[in-house]
Amino acid sequence: AISNDRLPQHVRQAIEKYVVACSKKRARGDGRRKVNNGQYACTADCGYLTKRAFDWKRHEETHQPQEFWLCEICRTALHPKMVLVSRRDKLLPHIKNEHPDEDADDVVEQSKQDYVADFKRRCGFCGARFESWDSRNNHILAHFDGKLE
Repeated sequence: AISNDRLPQHVRQAIEKYVVACSKKRARGDGRRKVNNGQYACTADCGYLTKRAFDWKRHEETHQPQEFWLCEICRTALHPKMVLVSRRDKLLPHIKNEHPDEDADDVVEQSKQDYVADFKRRCGFCGARFESWDSRNNHILAHFDGKLE
């Protein structure tokens, strides 16, 4: 298995702190969910529901982020800042607003962290275990779609 030890300690610690914050239990009525109906339900039991599998997968990563970008320009500045996000599309506005003279795609590429994220490996429906995030999500979606009991 690939180890996260190869990342600088301050980067690893920032990511781990971010992951802990994401995994904290959220109140069902915290006001984050505008549309809240559908067959796909959050496995962290925050009350999120959606009709689209894509939206469900993206929501699952709000609780168990799998990828990370740490703005390389901010990280290496004279007065460094840790601008850390778990979705590429969340980094782009930061780059366009804070670093408008930079090539956004280059900054995104330089900012991607080679971090191996963990996730809940057991299915809450049947107890199956998973080696990858995608296999976990596809399996759970099959439960929601009625293809598994």
